Amino acid sequence: MHRVLFVVDVLFEIFAHLQPIRCPIHRDKLPSRTSIAAVARTCKTFYEPAMDLLWADMDEYGITPLLGCVPRLHPLIYSRDRKIFCSDGVEPLSEHEARLFLRHATRVRSFFLSILSVKHSHLLTILPIETYVFPRLLALRVVWEDPSMRRKISLSHFFLSPVLRGCFHLLENLSIGLFTVRTTDELTLLCEAVRSCKQLKHLECGPLDYGSWKHLSNLPTLDTVMIYQGTYKVHLGRANVDFSPSQPLISVWILLQTLLPSYNDRNSPH
Repeated sequence: MHRVLFVVDVLFEIFAHLQPIRCPIHRDKLPSRTSIAAVARTCKTFYEPAMDLLWADMDEYGITPLLGCVPRLHPLIYSRDRKIFCSDGVEPLSEHEARLFLRHATRVRSFFLSILSVKHSHLLTILPIETYVFPRLLALRVVWEDPSMRRKISLSHFFLSPVLRGCFHLLENLSIGLFTVRTTDELTLLCEAVRSCKQLKHLECGPLDYGSWKHLSNLPTLDTVMIYQGTYKVHLGRANVDFSPSQPLISVWILLQTLLPSYNDRNSPH
């Protein structure tokens, strides 16, 4: 005999399947987010599920709103006199402030890490090495707002950032974007990150080494791979890239100026 659901139970189920809807005209304004935030403020029972929903998708906001949860930083971030929050000269978070930051960071499922986010990393030096900022992260996108900064900032600044510590193993979507790997150190960090992903479905990044391709060829979850233009010559043999017919791989796109073979679908002959 099935248990009868109370109204509260039904609403919890609704929350579990909701997604904030973006306004098609004003893409920066999310009416549904405002409504969900109002529910969180007025009903203690729904505070946690409402907060989970509000903070799940940070793909267009980055780390700044999370830092805004710290009272000391809030007026600096949301000041009308500033268009962009600059953390230069700002003291790192205290232990109490770090707990405020992590309270909502643990809810994030989709996130983009920008060059500006990396500049805020010194604020998180209080976090212990074993702390995972985004333990539930499923999608990560690395973004360069200013392409000219690519010549000044290494990819290692991203991969060694405390923000990304321990977040790769659950990732389903990883996008590094149109950024060429310039050094062997960057290549090593990129490949280590890819090999630590155990549930990848979609991957966009620069050229990979043999071990990374071998890892990808054994991922049963993988759907699509897109490799962008690079400067490394990686000769791939069948032993390194062998996507078996049973693997649900849709396509592999390799867009390089190097001597790489193209694998368009899982059924192509090797």
